[in-house]
Amino acid sequence: MERHESAESLPSKCSIWRLHNPLETAKFGPNLAVVSLVSPAEGLQGHKPLLFLHGVEYQSPREVIHDFIHPFLSCLLQEEHSFLEPVYFASWNSKLFQVTTNSIKHNSCKRLSLASVIGRLPFCRYYLRDVEQRAKDAAVVIASFVERLVSGRNGLQVISHSLGAKVWADTLVLLSQRSSQEISPGTWWNLQPALPHYAFSAGSEYDVIPKMYLSCINSRYLAWFSKIDFVLSTLFILAKRARAMGQFGCKVKILPERDVTRWVKEAHGMNHVRGKLGTFFKRAGGLIPQEAKNLGIVF
Repeated sequence: MERHESAESLPSKCSIWRLHNPLETAKFGPNLAVVSLVSPAEGLQGHKPLLFLHGVEYQSPREVIHDFIHPFLSCLLQEEHSFLEPVYFASWNSKLFQVTTNSIKHNSCKRLSLASVIGRLPFCRYYLRDVEQRAKDAAVVIASFVERLVSGRNGLQVISHSLGAKVWADTLVLLSQRSSQEISPGTWWNLQPALPHYAFSAGSEYDVIPKMYLSCINSRYLAWFSKIDFVLSTLFILAKRARAMGQFGCKVKILPERDVTRWVKEAHGMNHVRGKLGTFFKRAGGLIPQEAKNLGIVF
């Protein structure tokens, strides 16, 4: 992966990167990605920039591109795309189970087996609590980059996966607390959110978020969930003692959501049960271009 800055090291804090060649990355693979580190002074450029927020089990920008951005963007190649808006992504240490290998292919939590999950279940509550705190810390960094955008009329376009939903939810809450005016959260495509199903209910930590998306005329929201999601039905439910929004949808049906169980089945991002073909992105690939159009997402 070519780069203007090193993208290999484990980030101690959240960092924001720009992907300069999304079309080439989608067509020819993640190893050709050209990225650069974005400074807070530079901020996010463009009319409606895209911001990708990954979930757990990532430790470097390279891995975010390999296991999230490239699989997602490659789904768009079914139609002609010129990527009119800048593409950004956050990178933060979201390792749930720390491992010594740097190889994506050897990450056991990305290539799931029943034994690998069962062996970690007794500790999942502790591990998830730790990584959720890192997600909250990442939100503080992201807020400083997007504050100008959500203060305007256009907002930005956020595509989150799994625990990336918590990162963006924490960011929105933080921004709402800082601003004396109504903010424009933009568009949020919330894939398999690793949030409790009651997260948007009245009195919850994130009850302000539905109000944002319902009151702002330029904002759009959609969540995807799968009822047999393998990760959310095991690790998440045992750690949080609650159903996941990414498995059963939101408890309070006030924001749009779509049940994609028949397409993605048990797959969770690049996580899938060994012996079964296809990851979340491969299985949902036929849905992604049309759903992007429905949401009005500009690539």
